[in-house]
Amino acid sequence: MKKEEIPQDDGALGRIAKEVTYVVGEDGKYETAQSSGWNVKTEALNVRGTRSKEK
Repeated sequence: MKKEEIPQDDGALGRIAKEVTYVVGEDGKYETAQSSGWNVKTEALNVRGTRSKEK
């Protein structure tokens, strides 16, 4: 993903921390960038947490 495409949704850690993600820079090489979160990942973690509580 390109740096300008990094999701900046509300993450599981809220405003406490940012996630480090790998992106493709303008020169085509990988570099790191920060994301505040991604809704898809947050929902997946919430589903997993719900299932583990059911056991």
